[in-house]
Amino acid sequence: MTSCFTAISGRNEKHLHFVCDAKGVPLKLGDGTFGCVFHVRDATNQNYALKIFYEPTDDFVRTSQIEEMGLGDRLRTHFKDQIQRAAEINKYLVVSSACVENFKSSCAYKTYQEYFTNLAFQVSDKAIVMDIYPLSLKDLLERGWPTSEHLEQSKASETDEQGLEIGRGGGFAGKSGYSILRSLPQREREKCILPLVRQLAEALSILQVAKCNHQDIKPANVLLRKVGPTIELALADLGFVNTGQFQVAGSLFQMQPLGTRHYRSPEQTDFFDVCEVDIQPLPDGDYELTTRDPKFQDTFSERGDLVVFSKLPEKVQWEIKSIEPEEESGVTRIRIEGLAGCELQEDVRTQITVNKKQTDRTDIFGLGAIIFDALTCGRSPERFYDLLRIHDRPGEIDRGLAQRYVHFCNGGGTIPEIDAIFQSMRVDANSDFPHPDLVRLILKCMMSKPSDSYWNSTKWTAIKHDLDRLIKELGCFEYGEIERNHLTKSGDSSVETPLPRTSPEEELLEIQRHRYDEADQWVERLILGIRYFDRIAQMVRTEIEDGSDINYLANISPGSLDVKRNAFTPRLVFFEKKEDLDAVVETGSPRTLVQLFSAGGLRLPFVDGLVLEGEVWVHEGRIDAGQQGEEIQLGYELWGRGGYLPRGKIEGCSLLLDTSATERVNLAVVQNDASRGVLYARGDAVEQLSTHAGRYRAYFVRRFNREDYYISMLGVYVRLIFFVNPATGQTHTPQSIYFFEEGRSLNRVKLKELPRLGRGGSMSLKELFPFMAGIYARLLTLQLDGDSASVVARNLVGSLKDGVAGALRCSRDKLMEDPADNLVKAVK
Repeated sequence: MTSCFTAISGRNEKHLHFVCDAKGVPLKLGDGTFGCVFHVRDATNQNYALKIFYEPTDDFVRTSQIEEMGLGDRLRTHFKDQIQRAAEINKYLVVSSACVENFKSSCAYKTYQEYFTNLAFQVSDKAIVMDIYPLSLKDLLERGWPTSEHLEQSKASETDEQGLEIGRGGGFAGKSGYSILRSLPQREREKCILPLVRQLAEALSILQVAKCNHQDIKPANVLLRKVGPTIELALADLGFVNTGQFQVAGSLFQMQPLGTRHYRSPEQTDFFDVCEVDIQPLPDGDYELTTRDPKFQDTFSERGDLVVFSKLPEKVQWEIKSIEPEEESGVTRIRIEGLAGCELQEDVRTQITVNKKQTDRTDIFGLGAIIFDALTCGRSPERFYDLLRIHDRPGEIDRGLAQRYVHFCNGGGTIPEIDAIFQSMRVDANSDFPHPDLVRLILKCMMSKPSDSYWNSTKWTAIKHDLDRLIKELGCFEYGEIERNHLTKSGDSSVETPLPRTSPEEELLEIQRHRYDEADQWVERLILGIRYFDRIAQMVRTEIEDGSDINYLANISPGSLDVKRNAFTPRLVFFEKKEDLDAVVETGSPRTLVQLFSAGGLRLPFVDGLVLEGEVWVHEGRIDAGQQGEEIQLGYELWGRGGYLPRGKIEGCSLLLDTSATERVNLAVVQNDASRGVLYARGDAVEQLSTHAGRYRAYFVRRFNREDYYISMLGVYVRLIFFVNPATGQTHTPQSIYFFEEGRSLNRVKLKELPRLGRGGSMSLKELFPFMAGIYARLLTLQLDGDSASVVARNLVGSLKDGVAGALRCSRDKLMEDPADNLVKAVK
């Protein structure tokens, strides 16, 4: 073919030619920082992407082009002894499979020389050949998935004039990915995103193991294609890889930041800092630089970054060995390493520029930015970090923002600036808030100074572990398949995007919408409600009867359930074994324990009194000799109501204190006097605690029995299904402490207003609802005392079915199996 060119791969050659559009010019797929990408094919019609580099304008660009040309071979050499990793390079990274060294001497260039000459840039002699992908994540989010027709053309086409129009905006139809995500329920949105993000994390981990970093993570550099039934993702545009060691010109005005607007990490937006310092030579040949500007303490400068003195013409770079800020005085001391042949004199108020070295922290931020972008349907991750920045300081995310987020989602208030952070993480005012673990993951990607950020951990190992756990909890493995992920149907007119399945929480809300004051709706609520309750009860029996202690404790609140084969299953397992729960209560920190139960809905209101919060105050020397050892006397106060655990009876609770007096204070409450607000506690830390007078945050953890929890939740569901009506202002969150007060109100007022069902039956509605309320109360307060929880649950659920069937004058079988419409008509 007269218009071909040759690419070299090891000892092999590839003879390639351009795919042209309808006008007969090379089909451009896109352009980037260092080159322009075209669609090419070999003699067997195998498709490739060809990246022709721009003519380099400086050493920085030339070095980056050379890095990208050799990256594929470098990675394959690095993983030559790791067969699996070597195979994953081509799967997760778009790297060169062949190189072109003399493109402008080829027949192809001469054939299309006029086209290349008229471009807004100059092409160079060098190019790389890569696998071709039909679209980027940016295309998917902004335009939608390409039509089936154009996806097939990406494999091969006998007519070059048809080409692959995706690069020019063709081939897309229907809604954009952002529009699709915006229309989905929150959990479905998360399920669509996470399988793609997991592949991106794998790509970045390969680079990290090879001691490389990408430094420009954004949707345009994440490419997608269909491979069999699955969506395959790869990371492209590797021109920035390993350019973190770039030479600093020394002049502030000659420097250039890396990254792309809206996806830049804080060290890319703050890629330099300027301050005045005093210079003090040190005996070992290093130098101490002291700045008295407190604003410098907000810098991202750190060990390993480079210092340039503005007054020195040589523009020599000194590496920072340490930075030590003194918060009270506002002084920061910077230690720089002495350089052979370069001597600094003692000086005051001389200007320096501190230049950032890029690291894989930038890529970790980029992963969080991608998640935030897709999760919020197009908000700027960079602007989101502006809200976070004031909180990006030493401490812990789990004990800080992540815990505040859980409290916020459970109805607790926070300060306005933190509210703004959480509110910006949902799509709009009507959407749900993201899963707490997903928010935690984003925070740990974007924040770098807290000790538990991913930057301060095992990095990609921890990230992939947390992503795998979240994918398992949400049940979204199958969303990595073309036919399941809603995003892949957005532009395919041949296949309709399936409507999201109704979640158990949405199904419950629909039942609750049936009105109390209309007989038809009330009857239908009874029918649909008892069938819903039967599925809940079956799930509870499955959890209780699991004798192997697998799934020892799972969250079965409405928002944490999935549907599999028409059966409800818990999505979130707190503890697989009893020993795991015991270990948390015995050795976990108080805040961690409370956060665990808060995040999963195990705190109020779903199980009242499991963890009670309050304060205790210590007076020095208040130790008495009890019957079983030394006991300390503490003043105490509980916050809020005590749940169905009576407020005055906290004997037997574990008392966990959040105090710096010792790493952990875990006491047992042996006695209390609620009238005086005094308790007595025993434990190993009694003597040490007695010397630290003051008030401390306290958590009272009662003895926990999983059967009690599951049986109590059955009672909670009775209330949710039959007694809650959102239209009257009540929420679907149970507050079981108020049950007896509500029960009296129901008997006196609400039951008088219920409509009659017409003909008499074995049980009237006025008899049915006190009957259901009695079952509700018994489930909430039941003490098993050795009885089988499964048998008790089966008997009470059976009684409830019989009661509803009797009120509707039908058999239990008809109640559970006949069409609801037929039963409603029969009752009329």
